Amino acid sequence: MSLMIADIDESVAGDVAASLPGSVAVAAGDTGEVRAAFERTVALGRYSTPDEQAALVAWRLSAERSYATGGAFPFDGGLSAGPYAPPAP
Repeated sequence: MSLMIADIDESVAGDVAASLPGSVAVAAGDTGEVRAAFERTVALGRYSTPDEQAALVAWRLSAERSYATGGAFPFDGGLSAGPYAPPAP
């Protein structure tokens, strides 16, 4: 999802950011072995929640991000960093 912040707040004209969400857990999402197999490939070991994804967008719209202008924000639990192999037991 890309978001043109300037469409919402003129004080940050020219600020363009992209939120790059990973997989999000939803009530009707994958269960069982399919979910477990995916979660083993993610560094954080789980899907994100809708609230976690929304928090990134809310931060991008807040004054707290005043020096974070533009850019892409991967939000995928480490999936985009490459294949994850959990440590051997």
